Amino acid sequence: MKTKTFFCLLTLVLLVLSCSTSDKHQSGKPYDILDKEVYNKIQQKYQLINDFQEGTSVVLDSCYGLIDVQGDEILPCIYDTILELTNEYRIICKNSKYGFVDINGKICIECNYEDFKLSRNNYLPFKRNNKWGFLDKNGDVKIQFKYENINLLNDSVFMGMIGNKWGVLKYNETPIFEIKYDAIIYKLSQNETAPSFLYLNDKLAIANSKNQIVTDFIFNGSTIQNIRYFEFPQLGKYLKLAKAGKKYGLINYETGETIIPFKYDRLGKISENILCAKLDDKYGYIDLSNQIVIPFKFEEAENFSEGLARVGIHKGYFNSMFGRLPYNLYGFIDKTGKFVIEPKFPDPMLNSLYESEKDEFHEGLAVMGKRVGNNMLAKKFGYIDKVGNWIIPPIYDGAGGFIHNRAIVMENEKYGCINNKGEVIIDIEYDDYQGRRQNDSIIIFKKNDAYSGGYPFSISGDIRSVPS
Repeated sequence: MKTKTFFCLLTLVLLVLSCSTSDKHQSGKPYDILDKEVYNKIQQKYQLINDFQEGTSVVLDSCYGLIDVQGDEILPCIYDTILELTNEYRIICKNSKYGFVDINGKICIECNYEDFKLSRNNYLPFKRNNKWGFLDKNGDVKIQFKYENINLLNDSVFMGMIGNKWGVLKYNETPIFEIKYDAIIYKLSQNETAPSFLYLNDKLAIANSKNQIVTDFIFNGSTIQNIRYFEFPQLGKYLKLAKAGKKYGLINYETGETIIPFKYDRLGKISENILCAKLDDKYGYIDLSNQIVIPFKFEEAENFSEGLARVGIHKGYFNSMFGRLPYNLYGFIDKTGKFVIEPKFPDPMLNSLYESEKDEFHEGLAVMGKRVGNNMLAKKFGYIDKVGNWIIPPIYDGAGGFIHNRAIVMENEKYGCINNKGEVIIDIEYDDYQGRRQNDSIIIFKKNDAYSGGYPFSISGDIRSVPS
């Protein structure tokens, strides 16, 4: 009987302690967490009371401090800045020096450091005497203050600079790439199966997903700004690059093997297992074994999409303010090179939308244009189907491809959105927009120098339901 009574008491104590701990670390609105009288009282004291995070709230009374769920000030209002809780700590700033407090508001690192970077692991980067190093949550030095700069890559590795050279290291400072490169792009998009790019002396080499350097420093692209000389991997292992003279080819980035020789003036992405290419001022299509699929006979050509590709053929010349220029007409071919949509559409170069895939078929529709007046180029844009019929008339100054049954259009230098019936579903009244990738469900519009966006689209703070 005594044993049973003891276990009942123990269970009750543990339950009380659990509830107490839970109450201590509540998150939410201050008026939901604080006692009503306490909340009314501290409202008179502070200019600002932020939401609680794990039991503490940042308050402002000329300077910043912290209160707990009882409304008691556990960190005095003497700080220039107190950031949101991250990985169970808050960065604090006093007199332009940084430190941090733990989840309970206890000072673990005094404000003695010149700068900081937020970290999701237990290595906390701070700057002292113009050098970067890492501390633990007790303020002890984990990695010496010796780096001129650092970039946090993930929980396992970071990028460090010494002597104006970069390397990639584990947090025990074991190097993945030695500190000797002018620049490094490590694991594109933080994808562990992606390659890395190493820059040295104005040239570029490739490291595979296992961090093995598989090429010499032979490619164009000595700085991050020259990343335009290559594209992201296609189909998981191919990478388009350029060598001297900006001749393009394709490599297998796991082995470094050349798949497509570096002889093309332009090389498109791998789409439906073939690539658009330019050679000797003509466009054609090749496959991954560098065999010609469609002869090099077009003036312009784009990637295949939904079985069709837009191409241009030469139809003569016209005179403009820039002199005598070639005049091309555009249509769509299939994978045999046969025209499915005859080349009868004018050059769409005036299409003001800057989406990279606007010249392809998406969801059964493609952007095409019509001439206006004596202009030899297309000036108004709409959408055709796969036999060349207008589905949405060419009334816009710019038009992008369809994604998720939405397309961005431009009219009178304003942007909006239509569906595949041509119905305006986001008013054409926005000053700008941010581009989207093929799988994006979000479009961000700009109005009055402020961006907003969402899916359903969030316009100027109002959530608007979009018809499907």
